[in-house]
Amino acid sequence: MKVARDLMTTTVCKLNKTETAEKAFLLLKEHNFHHLVVVNNKKVVGMVSTFDLLDVEKTQKVEAFMHKGILVAVANEPVDRLVETMIKKKISALPVVNLDRELEGIITQTDILKYVSGILKAI
Repeated sequence: MKVARDLMTTTVCKLNKTETAEKAFLLLKEHNFHHLVVVNNKKVVGMVSTFDLLDVEKTQKVEAFMHKGILVAVANEPVDRLVETMIKKKISALPVVNLDRELEGIITQTDILKYVSGILKAI
């Protein structure tokens, strides 16, 4: 059975909670990503998506508008459980963390669709 580690993207856009909305926007644009993981002292503390940046001032700190108390995955979590969680909670990405809640990667809808596409092609 596949686990988060098998599908996750290890190149993750991240920024500190003290950064500005402008910095978040520039990072998303530069890397063509839709999610940023917010960290504080290497630990995941929140997330920001492109939609979160629509109505904020450029100088506003990320901490003020980030999603807090987010769900995370661990690297050995089965993919089917991740998919169930993402569907049930209506979320499009999960940061993957170690036991100290330090960022290891991210698993997104795109990662899952690539996996499903590979299965379908093999049939």
